[in-house]
Amino acid sequence: MRSLLHAALACLPAASLLLAAGSAVAIDLPNVGGKPVAVDVVNTAAAVYHFDNQNDDPRYASRYLDDHYGEVLDRLDAQISWWRLQLGARIDAALYVGTPSATSVDLQQKILNDEVLFGLNDATRELHSRYRNTVYPAKLWVTYTQPGIEATVGDFYAQLGRGLVFSARKMDELAIDTTVRGGRLALEHDFTLVRLKATAFAGQLNPLRIDSASGRRLHGAGSPLFFGFPDAESTGDLITYESTVDAQGNPRTVRNVAEAKPSYVEDTVLGGSLEVGVKGVQLAANGALLRGEIGTFSGSIAVPSIAEHGDVYVEVAGQPGRTGENGRIRSGYAIYAAANARSGPLAVSLEGKHYRRFLPLSANIDVDPLNPGFSAPEYKGLAYNQPPTAEAVYVEPIGAPNVCATGGRGRVDYRFNRSVALYAWVGHYVSFTEKANDECVTDDANRTDTWDVAAGTELHFDDSRSHVRAWAGARHSDEADSERAFYSEGYVRYDIVKHLAGAFSIQAQGSSRRRYRPENFESSWVEGDNYLALQWSPHLAVIFGHEYISQPGCEPGKDGELCHLFSGGLQWKSGSRRTTLDQIVDTAQLFVGQRRGGLRCVSGVCRTFPPFQGARLELVSRF
Repeated sequence: MRSLLHAALACLPAASLLLAAGSAVAIDLPNVGGKPVAVDVVNTAAAVYHFDNQNDDPRYASRYLDDHYGEVLDRLDAQISWWRLQLGARIDAALYVGTPSATSVDLQQKILNDEVLFGLNDATRELHSRYRNTVYPAKLWVTYTQPGIEATVGDFYAQLGRGLVFSARKMDELAIDTTVRGGRLALEHDFTLVRLKATAFAGQLNPLRIDSASGRRLHGAGSPLFFGFPDAESTGDLITYESTVDAQGNPRTVRNVAEAKPSYVEDTVLGGSLEVGVKGVQLAANGALLRGEIGTFSGSIAVPSIAEHGDVYVEVAGQPGRTGENGRIRSGYAIYAAANARSGPLAVSLEGKHYRRFLPLSANIDVDPLNPGFSAPEYKGLAYNQPPTAEAVYVEPIGAPNVCATGGRGRVDYRFNRSVALYAWVGHYVSFTEKANDECVTDDANRTDTWDVAAGTELHFDDSRSHVRAWAGARHSDEADSERAFYSEGYVRYDIVKHLAGAFSIQAQGSSRRRYRPENFESSWVEGDNYLALQWSPHLAVIFGHEYISQPGCEPGKDGELCHLFSGGLQWKSGSRRTTLDQIVDTAQLFVGQRRGGLRCVSGVCRTFPPFQGARLELVSRF
């Protein structure tokens, strides 16, 4: 179970103010046809105000348009269950106040003072698809379940194998929640000696249309499956103005109109799997066809128990018929394997990958930053497969290392007793696509060699009410065709909880990193975050945070100096649903202060968050 501090910090990168929740009314629903009816409603509302986040850059209009505005975000999840049926819906809403205007006097003065390289039209284009008030039915589904059969119409998550072939799922840490809207049927039966499971699905991909970090709205092409969703027509034409002169040399202003067009053309997918289990061995075949033209398939074998002391999993995937940059049809493939062994206090795990031209199934979204007004660059990393990285979950990839890579990691855990454990890992990876090389040309000019090592400990004391989890590691990459480092990093990460008395404890959590990437910066920089929380379990946590970074440009006018960011927060959790107030205020979280921006990754899936300075209040109500 995640700690109160970790839950509070994971609550998105930033800020807020006030929330409203309607009165809770106990609903006693009668049985229908002799079957009980269950209703579950969860409403998550957040009020946020953004101050100046100190990220201005004369080259980019977007850096001047993310300050001094407020937003109210709401997500209503409701489910009704009866007999073998479950009906669910999620309604998303975003309301913005005081948003930047390309013609505001304050912005024009700031542009004038900073001698920026963009103009009024650039700001107009950037704002065309941001800060749009929106309410839409984000997810809708009906599921029928009985032993051996599960059928869904509407939105559902889907993953084939370990994510090589297809993966549409939720990642709260990155504000990603992608489903398939269509139909899925899963059949399963045990024939005593053989167990079969078959799954088939088809539909269109449904990513979230509101990017909460930037206020960007994704506009679809108007598929009938997504009724009530924002589309290009709801945004309207893009109007800009150009100063010129007529034939007589007189100044005049020309009004340019660019017709509305979508930033997202809804992707179609057809996929399925067949799993066969016999005598302790599980075989599976998976396949998916994206947009009717990009096929990916795989076969896997798993032995979940080897003499009750280990397990092994191997998956081989292929991508026939992918078109490279030069127009040639290039096939790709991937091999992934994982094995674990356990004996007494010792556990050993091995994980390896060998990928060649195994490309991501990127969403059909215009992410071109040079096409503001009709693009959504914040969705650049959205893809419908997630190949295992065989690395720690927090590693930040450079380029596209998984497209063409070979490597693996081995980890050893040793538990001395219930209170003390040590672990260490070492990984080695060779990639040909960390540099710009989509064609997977395996020569030294494109090769990078990476070593990744770490060691840590896990200690429990005070009858398991206190713990120390800490580890240190290093990562170093070399370019094969030169003597210089491609990337290097050393770090310490920790999570410490000390029980004080009764229900009170104190927790410290954070990391410190020294990083070096000569391609971007001449010298190394440090960055880190440290959070301290006083907890009254399970109800209250009081949190203080300090983040820092010395990367050049971390604040305007600073070049190599250390930038400090401070924050404070409160989290309240009711711990029950006995009263109306407990239901309305199930969880409340307040964050006030600053957070640094940058790339955040979870198991190889990454996105860039802007820095934040402001306040955020979030309220979760459960009925």
